[in-house]
Amino acid sequence: MTEAEWWASTSPLLLDYLEGRSSDRKLRLFACACCRRVAYFLSDMSFTCAIEVAERYADGEATPDECRGASRTVADFLNSAPPEHDYRNLFDSAVGWAANVDLPSGLARRVADTVLGRIGLDASARFLEANPFESMFPNTRPDIAAIAALQEGADAAEVAARASEEREQLALLRCIFDNPFRPVALDPDWRTSTAVALAESIYPDRAWDRLPVLAEALDDAGCTHPDVIGHLRGPGPHARCYWVVDLILGKS
Repeated sequence: MTEAEWWASTSPLLLDYLEGRSSDRKLRLFACACCRRVAYFLSDMSFTCAIEVAERYADGEATPDECRGASRTVADFLNSAPPEHDYRNLFDSAVGWAANVDLPSGLARRVADTVLGRIGLDASARFLEANPFESMFPNTRPDIAAIAALQEGADAAEVAARASEEREQLALLRCIFDNPFRPVALDPDWRTSTAVALAESIYPDRAWDRLPVLAEALDDAGCTHPDVIGHLRGPGPHARCYWVVDLILGKS
């Protein structure tokens, strides 16, 4: 992959390039960020806790056993879920992978793909719920052409939903990794006590409203790098291991 291809890509398949070239921490936190985007779909509030455990594990703040316990909670739920749960527990499964500590290779891609699959299936199901086959033929023989048209509509809804979520995942990916072909080098002068304190307050709380304040602090410290200042003043989306905050905190 070239730098031009990195910026031109419209798919989070960029994860394939990052695998082996980035830290497990960043890849896991990207996986967690994907799960957080769809947390409202999760079947149980304990799964939100599982995401938090996986994030703390990525930062060395939770033990492998804690993470395995969180992953087992998800697995136990999936194993006991009634058949009608079908595709709806795919998001739960994504959380289980994000908290998995024993199969880290390809973890981020697996989580991202699982979330995309669930998003697509949900859009398709919602389309069919709004346009049920049965309501079209209450007293007549089913029209095969009409059924095919409905299925085409469901398929189109699935494709559109997946494409929209892919764009969001790609934005998160670039928030976390920026440009791996031209990483920004930290100037020690930027790490003033004010800048570090702001970054330390932003990181655990996801206090993205403070990013413009951090931009001002870095500007006062002499930082004129357009990528750094531009990202901090940009619209987002942002994730826990946002690359500028990581840069200031010395995280990799």
